[in-house]
Amino acid sequence: KEGEEFEFPQGAQDSFNKEDWDIFARVKHFCRRLLLAEDCAVFTTLAVKEHIDHVIVRDAVIESAKALGRNCRAAINFGEDQPYTGLAQADDTSKAQMLIDRLKLEPIDYRIDLRRKTRLVMKHYSSQVEESYRQGLLLRARQLAGRNEAKSEMERIYKWNR
Repeated sequence: KEGEEFEFPQGAQDSFNKEDWDIFARVKHFCRRLLLAEDCAVFTTLAVKEHIDHVIVRDAVIESAKALGRNCRAAINFGEDQPYTGLAQADDTSKAQMLIDRLKLEPIDYRIDLRRKTRLVMKHYSSQVEESYRQGLLLRARQLAGRNEAKSEMERIYKWNR
């Protein structure tokens, strides 16, 4: 959104242009092959704050899985978008929460070494991150640790039990 610390192109299917639909079709076709594999786990994002690239991939996975029905053999998991989830306001997470509710996604929290992760992200993804990225990770990791009464930071993924 314009004026926010992180500006990025937002999107949803109702605002896709032709190029977005072309990309969506290619990603959906690619997802189909992955979802047919029995010993495969697919990870996508919840698309918190609706970054268009995240929306395209998430929706392609969902639509492919639904089209395959019982033939969809891969496990499907949704990750919280980083750092957006840690920096998000309630109105930013409302659509993601509706998706969680609609698909009946099961939250899975797990401990992480946040210092190590931050170091690795800053080292290997330096063109895409800045200090606010670290702050977003830290806020969410500590929030989850508090909810779980854990002594170390945590992250969350969601399992889709179709």
